[in-house]
Amino acid sequence: MVASGQALTISGGHGWNSFARQVDGPDGVRLAVREQIRSGARSIKIVATGGVLTPGVSFDFTAFTREEVDAAVDEAHKWGVPIAAHAIGRTGIDHCVRAGIDSIEHGAQISAETARAMKERGIFQVPTISALRGIVDHPEDVPSYAVEKGLRVLEFARDAFRRVIRAGARHACGTDAGTPHNPHGGVPLELARMVEWGLSPLKAMQSATSNAAELLRLPDVGTVTEGGVADLVLFGRDPLEDISAVANPAAVFLGGTLVAGSIRPS
Repeated sequence: MVASGQALTISGGHGWNSFARQVDGPDGVRLAVREQIRSGARSIKIVATGGVLTPGVSFDFTAFTREEVDAAVDEAHKWGVPIAAHAIGRTGIDHCVRAGIDSIEHGAQISAETARAMKERGIFQVPTISALRGIVDHPEDVPSYAVEKGLRVLEFARDAFRRVIRAGARHACGTDAGTPHNPHGGVPLELARMVEWGLSPLKAMQSATSNAAELLRLPDVGTVTEGGVADLVLFGRDPLEDISAVANPAAVFLGGTLVAGSIRPS
């Protein structure tokens, strides 16, 4: 686990009443990044736009200024840690990409131009399709304002995802677990949804393994290589033929030790 601690949002911004710490101004942002790292964070997350679950803040609201985003990215990279941005609206996304953020979480309004810039700079998109589906598919027990915003975000999100594919930028798998009807352990479902939206099964699997490891600066995991950690999963069917196979692993190895399932002799 590569923990970020508290996300950083502007005063009154998305997440202020739940998961994020409120900070303002480039100097305030730099101080907050330093304090998160001092407290043990090994990655940083900023909230660059509005979101779906915070009332009174539109999803495409631009939160941090470009100068504030520049400060956050510069400070995180100075300490050698990756930095991610919750970013749904186009202007907030653009601020983050220009600053050299490591990943765009959600990214529903990524433009074609921005997708090409992400490719050039090695910036990942983490689409979190499951978070949106968990909200819009359960209007009976999710606040109506969140369902309404979620449906509007979905109008953009699939097209943005495909722009990133066409541009050749890469995806990392993340589920935004903890949002409504989106429990931890949902990576297999997220991979299936990414394939449904147009990603190849191979690239979907890479998004949850080698790409994610590269994004989080973990050189020894995410690939099957000599000298690697040997965190491995085996499947009874080929997930490159049917991505749903990832939901039923036959065996799981942690550091080379079998921790779940079994291996049957052929």
